[in-house]
Amino acid sequence: MAICIRQTLFATIFLFFAVPSFAQHHFEITPHYGYRWGGTLDINNSSAPNFPATVLYNKLSLQGSSSYGLGGGYYITPNLLVDFDWMHQGTSIDARRVSGVSDVSVADFNMNTYQFGVKYYFSGEGSPKLQPYVHLGLGWTGSRPDIGGVDTNNRFSGTIGGGVKYYFVPNIAIGAHLQYMPAFLYSNTDGYWCGWYGCWTTQDNHYLHQADFSLLFSFRF
Repeated sequence: MAICIRQTLFATIFLFFAVPSFAQHHFEITPHYGYRWGGTLDINNSSAPNFPATVLYNKLSLQGSSSYGLGGGYYITPNLLVDFDWMHQGTSIDARRVSGVSDVSVADFNMNTYQFGVKYYFSGEGSPKLQPYVHLGLGWTGSRPDIGGVDTNNRFSGTIGGGVKYYFVPNIAIGAHLQYMPAFLYSNTDGYWCGWYGCWTTQDNHYLHQADFSLLFSFRF
């Protein structure tokens, strides 16, 4: 009886890690950890909040720092994954002086990015172990300084990037991912445009430009 139990347990473990080629893995979970490069924001040489009016600043700068998150999705075909990804970055924001070499630290900053997207794999499930892919996502970025009474500020954002995964067994992989992450911040009127049918204001849009490199671990089931 004990021998049968051991044989059954061994067979279950073997099937779990060496799934036959006819089995389909529809879901995927991917924790990841990496580094996100900071971005800058032009503040048009105006005085930064909480600083003397006589001291002018022309940029706010987010410092690069580590990031981590969790993604997951569903394979609608062996090559196409529809997914959702959450990523967190703890960083700080500095005000850059118009003149001089020193910046002034404003506050610690928390960034949370939420993206709905798709990944396209150039080789489907059951193909070679090394699988490159491209990724496109849309969602929002929530930012909040560690200052009492200040709420989270949510802005539309997107991601575009790619990576590669290595499946050392059919349903478990390690990999790396690089992505560009722009976030819309605000727009302001910068002039007027006129034609034969009338005139209207034109907008100057401002974005936060960031990039992220992550190492990841994927599990299909």
